[in-house]
Amino acid sequence: MFNKIIMIKKGLKINSLIATIFILSISIIPQVSNAEVSREQLSVEFVNDFVLEPAKNEVFLDPNSTATKTISVINRIDKIVTFQIDIEDVVGSENPSEQVKLLGEEKSPYSLKSFLIPEITEFTLNPGEKITIPVKVELPADSEPRGYYGAIIVSAKGAETGLGDEASVKGVTKLVTRVGSIFLVRVNGDLKESS
Repeated sequence: MFNKIIMIKKGLKINSLIATIFILSISIIPQVSNAEVSREQLSVEFVNDFVLEPAKNEVFLDPNSTATKTISVINRIDKIVTFQIDIEDVVGSENPSEQVKLLGEEKSPYSLKSFLIPEITEFTLNPGEKITIPVKVELPADSEPRGYYGAIIVSAKGAETGLGDEASVKGVTKLVTRVGSIFLVRVNGDLKESS
């Protein structure tokens, strides 16, 4: 009987210890953010365009780390539109009328192309609908301490022609509107300067 009481007390102590460790681990370990795509219907004026926000994202990261930012697209075209997301590198421009130059398929020496990961790359919006999309910035362990530059490019597929599939008719030019959100990522660490 005495041995059973000792075993029960030991069991209670172990259970209390496990519960305490569990509670401490919840409060000490940083919580992982599960950012998700979200949608909402807005009351907007239809002006035959769409809005991408924000225009610029700045991120400071250590090598081998991840951050999540969001972009939002608002459809101000009075019809359902399909959008596509692409990623391009950007560089500064010597032309005073443009601050940055998109590189298309080219990679820059400060490329972010492989490190920007949007949650989705194609979506459809109803007129007046807004979508918020998480974009993960994921740096590898060998990232050098410096700046990396890229852009999330959102394109409206054939929204401006109003011709749908007829846009491929001979002599018709198909317009594609592209808007970009610039990502400026600074990798923390001691910058090695060369002379």
